Amino acid sequence: MTMLSLFSGIGAFELSALKFGIKTLYQSEIELSAVSILKRHFSDVIQLGDVTKLSGLEIAFCDIITFGSPCQDLSVAGKRTGLVGERSNLFYEAIRIAKEMLEASNGRYPRFLIYENVAGMLNSNKGLDFCAVMDAIYELGFVVDIDLLDSQDFGVPQRRKRVFIVAENKIYRKTEYKIDVRRNRQVQQALDLWMSRGYRDTIAGYVSIPHTPIKSKLSDILEQDVDAKYNLSPKACTGIIRRAERRGKKLPVLLELALRI
Repeated sequence: MTMLSLFSGIGAFELSALKFGIKTLYQSEIELSAVSILKRHFSDVIQLGDVTKLSGLEIAFCDIITFGSPCQDLSVAGKRTGLVGERSNLFYEAIRIAKEMLEASNGRYPRFLIYENVAGMLNSNKGLDFCAVMDAIYELGFVVDIDLLDSQDFGVPQRRKRVFIVAENKIYRKTEYKIDVRRNRQVQQALDLWMSRGYRDTIAGYVSIPHTPIKSKLSDILEQDVDAKYNLSPKACTGIIRRAERRGKKLPVLLELALRI
């Protein structure tokens, strides 16, 4: 299989693809530092540059198109301007390129779309941005699988949640997708909102499942046996205390005591 990576960043999708024998043909990135890293590690991949100047009619057909679009407008840490934001609306450039490639290949390519973004995209603009993403993918003629993954579940000492949507071109579809979202309330609520607007047939086998109440006490969620790699180093603890002192900020008593032990 071959792949086109849009908004390539530093090549996360490309590294994953290598493990499965997928060859990246093209990358699209304009950030100079990222382009330099990509060139160093993927020297045989053609760099296409600005995604807004790229046409899906003019490049070789690819089995997979990966994209995420910059997340700042969707993240809870940003201003949350959503898909109309200056950066996150690049999502529609990816959809345009996929549509052009479908037109040029008589609907056969790409076979898959893989979309990734921050967890905040599930409820940005009261869920309407997620609906817009799903609408755009559905209108291309793709069916989807979706999950919310956390880096801490993959051996990384960090909590970093990301939404992944894997969409398959309907002409290649051989099996029905069944999405189990019982473990994730955010995904279920987002899908319920989208499918309430008339798209229920798109995700075969999906059923909205009642959840048990979310644990609300700190003692309910604290882990007893935590790997040492999650601990702050003495240097980090001292740094937190010093930054607070420089800013004239008073740390909670228990936190300061823990940092000084």
